[in-house]
This record gives sequence, structure tokens and C-alpha cells, in this order.
Amino acid sequence: MKKGIKNEPKWSEIVSKEVGNRFAEITGDIDVVQKTVSETKEKIMDNDDKLKRRNNIIMYKVEESKLDTVAERNYEDMDFCGQMMEKVLKVGYEKGDIVKVVRLGKIEEKKMRPLLIEFCNAHVKNVVMENVTKLGSAKGDFEGITISHDMTVKEREQCRELVVEAKKKQIDETGNFVYR
Repeated sequence: MKKGIKNEPKWSEIVSKEVGNRFAEITGDIDVVQKTVSETKEKIMDNDDKLKRRNNIIMYKVEESKLDTVAERNYEDMDFCGQMMEKVLKVGYEKGDIVKVVRLGKIEEKKMRPLLIEFCNAHVKNVVMENVTKLGSAKGDFEGITISHDMTVKEREQCRELVVEAKKKQIDETGNFVYR
């Protein structure tokens, strides 16, 4: 080596360093793309779940049938729903309005399982939900029954959080208003 000449980096070292920098940038970009794809996939799955539930309601505190077969119990539940629509909600009922009824959860003594009702379309469901306040004055077999929308897991969690927040505001704040 000659004296006085600095030790300059080799061409291969410069290229290697530049390739390493570019590789790190590309790896970071790939991570961002993967995260975006995964978030988009989750949103699509949530939307699909919402679409599947848009025609559904859930009824609580409906007495369970004691019949032997599932088909007989389902028929009785469907008949009960039809009677409620006609007699209590006064929305009219035609045989094809209810597609299916399903009890949610395992059979347990002294516990009434919720009843999932799927309607033929969202219009029938909306008419039922618009008249749900009439359940408050219901008598006999229909007394004490409540109805709610069939919500996704995320929607149920958000609803719980909002209820907790409303209760807290109701306790903390005073005035002539109610938080719900």
C-alpha cells in the first residue's frame, strides 16, 4: 500500500451496504402491507357476519317446549313466534315470514335458552322491531319476553361498554335527563 492514500471502501462493500438498507426498507413495507391485508380481511369477515344477522332477532324468556323431538320443539317455537306477531305485536304473520327458529346454548334445567328467529327479509324484522314496545303490555305466555337485534361479538362488546358508560354518567351527573 502506498503511504498517504486513505483506505477507501471497496465497491462490493458499498453495494452490500446499499442492498442491506433497501432490504430493510422492503421488509418494513411488506409488514405494513400484511397488516393492512389482515385488517381488511377482518373487516370483510365482520361485514359478512353482519349481513348474515341482518334478518335475525333474539327473544329472551320464552318458555321452552317439553316435547320429545327437536322438530316438534322447533314447530312449537315457530308457532309461538307467529302468535306473538299476530296477537301482541299486531304486525300480521304469514307462514313464510319466519325462515327458522333455533334455541341458543345447551339445554339446562331451570334455564330458558334464548330463541334466535330468522325472518325471510329485513323488512319483516324491522316491522317486528318497530312494534317491540307493545311487549310491555303483553299478558299470559307473552309476559316478560324481551327482543333484541342479533348482534356480532364486537357489537355486543361495544353495547356493553356504552351501557356501562351511560350508567356511570347517570350516577355522576344530575339533571332532568336519563342516559341510555
